[in-house]
Amino acid sequence: HDVYFSSDYDEVSGAGATAVETTYGPNSWTPPTTPGSGTVYYWRVDTYDNGGPPYEGVVWQFTTKYTIDDEHLILWYKFDETSGDDAIDASGYGHHGDVDEEDNWDANGHYDGCLLFDDDQAVDVPAKVTKYIGSQISVSVWLNGLKNQRRDADNTILDISTGEISTYAIRALVPDQSSDVVWRAGNDTNDLLVWDTATPRGWEGDWHHLVFIKDEDAGTMSIYFDADLKKTKPGTLSTLSNLSYRPFKIGAYTSHSSNYEGFMDDLRIYDYAIPKSKVE
Repeated sequence: HDVYFSSDYDEVSGAGATAVETTYGPNSWTPPTTPGSGTVYYWRVDTYDNGGPPYEGVVWQFTTKYTIDDEHLILWYKFDETSGDDAIDASGYGHHGDVDEEDNWDANGHYDGCLLFDDDQAVDVPAKVTKYIGSQISVSVWLNGLKNQRRDADNTILDISTGEISTYAIRALVPDQSSDVVWRAGNDTNDLLVWDTATPRGWEGDWHHLVFIKDEDAGTMSIYFDADLKKTKPGTLSTLSNLSYRPFKIGAYTSHSSNYEGFMDDLRIYDYAIPKSKVE
């Protein structure tokens, strides 16, 4: 048998590939290196019979799991994929997302690659992510808005709700149709924080870091922009518990309206209120 094994598809497929090993064992083969976490690997086995030319095997693939290095990081989309309709969850929890438009991967992210949201793009996230949310939540994301971003509707970064009009929702808009940055984590009164002096139109074409936090134990909500605290409020209610196992979408409302227009990179969700040191 000739064994082909690599994380590069081209090194495994076709007649020009080079076998990593020729083996005579009938049942098993051990890769020469330990596979990395969160990596797609391809393999192929060609078989010889009575000294004749090999029978070329089909190319198989598998993806190794990420290890959980931070138990409080419950979702982490690096958006470093270059193709396909899967957004791989690097948190280790396996909450991989379903990407609507698989041709929108871009190599020019803030960290390596990113994903373009062009008013018809969204990522469906498994609802089970929300079961980890208790009395606190933090959302961290890098954004680069498209120039001439539309003005007549909200630009939705994420939405956890049963629809655009919901009694309870976890929702970030950058910006909304009034050009404000909006962070909602619960109801639409006590659990709503609006950064109304933001100038998101001026950020179009550049990468910026936004962090949204709700801490029900302290009764506060906060919005950070490029590590600076821009808006905070007290008096929030304990409403996050109403959002367990709710539909979850990135880049649009769960009804697939008010889509975001821009590039997105390195989206992380934590099940606690991260400290200022982690915001930076």
